[in-house]
Amino acid sequence: MKVSQSGSPAVALMGSSLSEAQEELLVAKFERMVVMLDGDEPGRTAMTECLNGLGRRMWVRAAMVSAGKQPDQLASEELQQIPSAL
Repeated sequence: MKVSQSGSPAVALMGSSLSEAQEELLVAKFERMVVMLDGDEPGRTAMTECLNGLGRRMWVRAAMVSAGKQPDQLASEELQQIPSAL
């Protein structure tokens, strides 16, 4: 929600992986995407999996979060510096 409030369109992922059905929905609705997950090891692993899965089907880019942080812990100024997918 904080990412969306910073002015960036956002879709939240609950958990640490995307199902095939979720990938299908994202590919059907978007041409480009910036993926931003937690900065811990599970988040970085999930980031790699998301980039690999979505990257075969659409333009996708990673927005890295500092180690140990979560996207909702970032200041609004930090969120506004994240590159847009548009």
